[in-house]
Amino acid sequence: IMAGIIGGALSVAIRMELQEPGIQIFSGLAQMVYGMQGDAAIDGGKSMYNAFGAAHGLIMIFFMVMPALIGGFANWMVPIMIGAPDMA
Repeated sequence: IMAGIIGGALSVAIRMELQEPGIQIFSGLAQMVYGMQGDAAIDGGKSMYNAFGAAHGLIMIFFMVMPALIGGFANWMVPIMIGAPDMA
């Protein structure tokens, strides 16, 4: 559940950046986190945007989708494997 919340928060940050043209949110975040100013903050914001996108993808795939698939298939396959197909 925590991975879903974190992945969702990253998605919200990405969508907030995309709602207006230009780079606003991540350049401000780069100024706060890294202490960058001017063009360096814009470049840092672009880098942070890419990092947020990669982190969102990894978290949602490996901590949300994979456990759901593993649990779902286990719930379906284990009764068949133990000889109780009517439970599956």
